[in-house]
Amino acid sequence: MGKLDFTGFTFSEGQHKSSKVIWISFEYDQEKINLIKSLMGRWNPPNKSWYVLDNRNYRALFGMEITLSGKEVALDLITENAAALQYMKELLQMKAYSPATIKTYTSEFSQLLYFLKDKAVDRMTYEELRAYILYCINTLKISENQLHSRLNAIKFYFEQILHKMDFVDKIPRPKKPSTLPKVLSQSEIQLILKLFKIQSTG
Repeated sequence: MGKLDFTGFTFSEGQHKSSKVIWISFEYDQEKINLIKSLMGRWNPPNKSWYVLDNRNYRALFGMEITLSGKEVALDLITENAAALQYMKELLQMKAYSPATIKTYTSEFSQLLYFLKDKAVDRMTYEELRAYILYCINTLKISENQLHSRLNAIKFYFEQILHKMDFVDKIPRPKKPSTLPKVLSQSEIQLILKLFKIQSTG
């Protein structure tokens, strides 16, 4: 089978009943429907969307990020990068980072190591890091918050372990979405004024 064309498809993580699934969205097209059916895709009427079970094979096929954790990480990393991940975890523990932060940093850093495949992270160049961040933005389309977490994890390794203090700082940070201040309604303003009046006369 040749390389499948998923142009026009949108893939997203989700939950169906008690199972993790990948939702598949696209404009109605019988050829696309036949393609998803050939991949054991199922139709979900309430969501009006097709889906498949969430696993590594489908993620690789659809170009989605493959999340690794625990022993699974070490099995997929070359020796140098598995050692780098373990050393980073131990240093985080020694610096008394919270368990939640350690889990986040090691998880985010492991995604970079998995992306590098047979290349040792210690020999990674700035251009390779830049290409990886663009891959996270344009291909994986991870959220701004997750991208910040990933950059923080990578920054920790390069600064605290490799002592490359400006290596990650060259990468522009995504702007955090700005939120407009909440505007009070006329009834809310009247209620506040009424409360102030009660307090001043009490």
